[in-house]
Amino acid sequence: MKISEREEIEICNVRDDRREEMMRTGCTVVYQFKKYRPSLEEAQTMVGGYVEEVSTPFKEIQLYVDEEGLLKGSPVNMEASMLAMKTIVGDAVILKGKAKWT
Repeated sequence: MKISEREEIEICNVRDDRREEMMRTGCTVVYQFKKYRPSLEEAQTMVGGYVEEVSTPFKEIQLYVDEEGLLKGSPVNMEASMLAMKTIVGDAVILKGKAKWT
């Protein structure tokens, strides 16, 4: 199932042309990029700390989260958890297509 097809996600238009989609999932956010490749520093700002890649069963995406999210007591991110098929906390960054880091 594609992320945009899930009814429980509100896709917000953001005026920053580099941020293509921002999905609000409760008290957490999933930033999604398809064309623009954010820098490491930008990704760290979005997740609120050092980024850690989380494996998912979907080869077309890369999922990054704050590696210290659990220690910080960040809330569960339901959308990222569904993608990773395990509990993910805090904000997350999804990279697709040209935005993926090599």
